[in-house]
Amino acid sequence: MINLKVLSGRRWLVVLGAAFAMALLNMNHTIHGAIMNVDTQVAIKMNSILGINPILDETLAWSSTRLGDAFMFTCLSLLFFVHALRGGSHNETIKRLSYWIWLAMLCLIIYMISCASEYLIKRNTPIFSLHHFYNLQTKYGVMLHSCPTSSFPSGHGLAYIFFAMMAWQQYFRVSLLLWCLAFIMLSVRLIVGLHWLSDIMIGSLFLSTLFVTLIGDTSLKNTYKLSEQAVSRVFGMLSDWRDRCCEVII
Repeated sequence: MINLKVLSGRRWLVVLGAAFAMALLNMNHTIHGAIMNVDTQVAIKMNSILGINPILDETLAWSSTRLGDAFMFTCLSLLFFVHALRGGSHNETIKRLSYWIWLAMLCLIIYMISCASEYLIKRNTPIFSLHHFYNLQTKYGVMLHSCPTSSFPSGHGLAYIFFAMMAWQQYFRVSLLLWCLAFIMLSVRLIVGLHWLSDIMIGSLFLSTLFVTLIGDTSLKNTYKLSEQAVSRVFGMLSDWRDRCCEVII
């Protein structure tokens, strides 16, 4: 008999089992063919909006470059910083800032794991596989941020979904904004042909869920305290430096 109490504390095992079952099902020729057919139809449908408005085309192209990633990283950093400053108290500010820094460090580790898996699982991107695809890279000479032969899983999808999932548990309103942002940015990746739908829904979503449950069910969640201690120490040093500056000025 299955012990539900034990499983509730080890949800990551359930997610890992589901991912393993999905991988086995994907080995079936019929199921694999159905997934590939859906991927192709979605890719063609999403890509069909390009070639109508040049301004839209160039905007989507630049948003998918390294420069676009840097812009989004800056916007998200400002969002988390402003959210921390609106904590209402010194302790709440430290708590919020520590949480976002903690998530950023975890996301960096997870993203590196995702990048490593891309080299193990070779899969061409839509713009590399579909010959009649509207390719913004060749059309406008913009270098899109993606490896043409390593699309699974989506590293961008993993980062956006992971942050949205983790924020859902702690800061609900911020998580809604992150989910909207994830939907928009990942839709852009599908439109320009840098990923297939299954790269996100099967790859990124499963991995994000696995890591979120793994963090929640293991001692990894205790690493947040290290982030809080580090941020508190930095705040203390800044406070001491401010007091010394005030004494010198006086």
